[in-house]
Amino acid sequence: MTNKLTNELTNKPFVKICGITNFEDALYCTELGANYLGFIFYERSPRNISIESAKEIVQQFPKEIKKVGVFVNKDSLGIKRIIENVGLDMIQLSGNEKVQDCFGFDVPVMKSLSINSQEDFEYAKQFSVEAILVDSKTENEFGGTGLLSNWEMAKRLKSFHEIFLAGGLNPGNIRKAIATVQPFAVDVNSGVEKSPGKKDREKIKILFQELNAVSNF
Repeated sequence: MTNKLTNELTNKPFVKICGITNFEDALYCTELGANYLGFIFYERSPRNISIESAKEIVQQFPKEIKKVGVFVNKDSLGIKRIIENVGLDMIQLSGNEKVQDCFGFDVPVMKSLSINSQEDFEYAKQFSVEAILVDSKTENEFGGTGLLSNWEMAKRLKSFHEIFLAGGLNPGNIRKAIATVQPFAVDVNSGVEKSPGKKDREKIKILFQELNAVSNF
């Protein structure tokens, strides 16, 4: 797959901080090195952000910082309207969307999946998307659970997709996760929060210290 996600290649994984709800958190994360900011447009999420608030934040960052809209089982027309209104660079489909639901958008699409069996693995291979985000999900939650995803499955899937590794990542396990999976990018949310939607600056600082200590693959 050609790299359409970022402007340059690196020997370390890119970093996506998800669940952004305010400008101050977004600015601090990007100052420390975040490449992607994730905005959740899902009313049931405690990290849900309004279109107006997201747009105000997005407009204050350069194109080099990729703004990702996270959606859960939302109709494609509604997603397209938010893409245009907010100025998103990429979307993440985190619900029960099927292969065919990932087509027809003018920005790159990333599909979030929980992969814990060979059946899950074969299903993930069917998607024709820019990346697969390997996350941990429960019956009632589509992400932000704080639970670890299946790292071995994520590693195997690298042969077929660019991998964003999510699911319970935090400053204490980020280096082990990278060493195990060697993903294209890591996606951190609840692991750097003091409460849902509010980032903890000390945790973020330590996270990037750990990331900066990662040696070449």
